[in-house]
Amino acid sequence: MIDMGLRWGKAGGAVLLALLAALLCAPLRVGREAWFYGGADGRRRSAARVLFWLQPRRAFKAARFVLAVICAKLLWAALYLLPGGFLLAGTLWQAQAGDLSMGLFLSAVGGGAALLALGLAFYGATVQRYALVLPVLARQPRCKLRDALALSAARTDGHCAALLRFRLSLLPWLALSLPVIPLIYTAPYITQAMACRHAELLNPTT
Repeated sequence: MIDMGLRWGKAGGAVLLALLAALLCAPLRVGREAWFYGGADGRRRSAARVLFWLQPRRAFKAARFVLAVICAKLLWAALYLLPGGFLLAGTLWQAQAGDLSMGLFLSAVGGGAALLALGLAFYGATVQRYALVLPVLARQPRCKLRDALALSAARTDGHCAALLRFRLSLLPWLALSLPVIPLIYTAPYITQAMACRHAELLNPTT
């Protein structure tokens, strides 16, 4: 029982550390978004676009936007991924206790894996509705959170699956960065490609 508590405590601590790191990096993340989105939107790149978000007041706003997006994605993850995850975990737990036949075990594991894969596909497509929240903030620093969320959902409506496919198409570049090309060369290309796609969605008439 103590070991289980320690495991959950470590998992919770890891999640809190990840959230803290995300919040501390939020100003830099929005500054990066402003830099790359500005270029995709035809604006002149400037270091001022990044430094703007390092100001305390702007940094807190960036952190609030990033935290809102993270929380929304976590809620969708709980909705889509927990059913399959619970089925798999419960099946493995029962198998360790020796209460399952081989046929029932394989059926339950296959069903749990299929449910988890289906949930992952729906999750990946659904969270694309938040893809434009930070670009909207970078383009309009005075916008409110609810307006950015609403605009992102409106502009990605009907494009979530296509946006997910576009993101997945960039994975080979990440794979190449491991054995061949350093990430310092591929990351700007990937980020700029996503910024161009975001600019297309936010400026559909251009």
